[in-house]
Amino acid sequence: MIIRVTQQNIDNGVRQQYDACPVALALRDATAREWQVTKNYAQYALGSLILALPETARDFIRSFDAGREVRPFEFDLLLEGKS
Repeated sequence: MIIRVTQQNIDNGVRQQYDACPVALALRDATAREWQVTKNYAQYALGSLILALPETARDFIRSFDAGREVRPFEFDLLLEGKS
């Protein structure tokens, strides 16, 4: 599944907030589920599925959390047998 982190996700994202960072917001937009995101993994907020994030998403999270300028991007995440 392609996950698109939009400018709106970036504008509404909160640094160091695992459920409100732009990647978590983009995952919510794509799946209609709440997500918790760390610098390495994404997890359903109330589920047991844990997914490793690709390097592009991990780099984005580190940059966003550090206050550096970030831009919209997309990444592919295997989600429930879909890509």
